[in-house]
Amino acid sequence: MPRRFISTVAALLLCLLPLQAAHARTAASTQRPTSRAIRLNAPETEATVRRRALTTKTTLKWYVDELRRFSAQYPATWKRGFSSAPEIAGLADERVVFEPREVGGTYVGVGTKRMGKTISSTDLEKDFAAYTLQPRNAYELDTRPFLLAYNLLASGRSTWKGKSTLTSTFTFRCMSKNLQSRQIRIPDGNRIVILEYTTSPEKFEKDLHYFEDFVQAFSLLKQTSK
Repeated sequence: MPRRFISTVAALLLCLLPLQAAHARTAASTQRPTSRAIRLNAPETEATVRRRALTTKTTLKWYVDELRRFSAQYPATWKRGFSSAPEIAGLADERVVFEPREVGGTYVGVGTKRMGKTISSTDLEKDFAAYTLQPRNAYELDTRPFLLAYNLLASGRSTWKGKSTLTSTFTFRCMSKNLQSRQIRIPDGNRIVILEYTTSPEKFEKDLHYFEDFVQAFSLLKQTSK
């Protein structure tokens, strides 16, 4: 084979090698995920999930309770129920509950408790302390209701539509389930109105917007004179 032909082929091969290497680099760069793609494929944060939930339009229903003197809005797909004193001993005299139709453990509620005197901020704190009081002896353990595995997360003064209120967040255990609850105690003349939100600790932040919207739309009705 002529020596000149061999030299020409070798020169061509040497020229092709850089082109192949450049092509390989281009292919690799197109297959490598960009920072934007990484961000898009990254797991959603709790804030992102909650922000999306807040922007989702939900059909709401009005509920007006003239007997218990309040009005509220709740998702139209939820159901409404009532609880009497024996079932909610220590929390309120009676309670109206709003919850999803599917079994999920999340609900918001309104409890009312008559105290026989004009309610002060101190009365709100005493009422919450009495509700969460743990049994101090075997007799109390057997004779009065209490929250199982109660753990206070936060409690402090707050305001709702110009009223001084008490907002408390805590965890407890009920029927082998760990639950987290937030309660807002509102003074209303001679009674305490308790807005309550309860769900599992894992869903607490995700579903909190239901309670925030509920509290914002909630209104107390004036007592009508007969």
